[in-house]
Amino acid sequence: MYNIQQDGDNVTLVLSGDVDLQTTADLKSEISELVGIATLDVKAGQVSYIDSSGVAVLLMTRQHCMANGIELTLSTISTPVFRVLQIAKLDKLLPIGEIIDTDGAGSENFGIDAAGNGGANG
Repeated sequence: MYNIQQDGDNVTLVLSGDVDLQTTADLKSEISELVGIATLDVKAGQVSYIDSSGVAVLLMTRQHCMANGIELTLSTISTPVFRVLQIAKLDKLLPIGEIIDTDGAGSENFGIDAAGNGGANG
């Protein structure tokens, strides 16, 4: 599920729930229409599941922003999203801000041991 909000030259894309093949076709179309804006902030702190098509949309979003001079930020992402990006070695490529711990232990700032080491303490 997603919601796009525009405030002047700034757009916020809020993702939640599952970001998978059912969601991404419409999302790709919406993102490709974003032109003439200054910033795009993706908030994915409430995403419970992301598959390869969701990751592909994030990469397509990055490419679209670079090609159109749009500053991209992923101000919040959930731990499931972060884990997938980490496994795919994309965590350094995307501008990630805060990681929301959806397992209930709070949140972390990117760059501080966000490798999921707390999962064993359950």
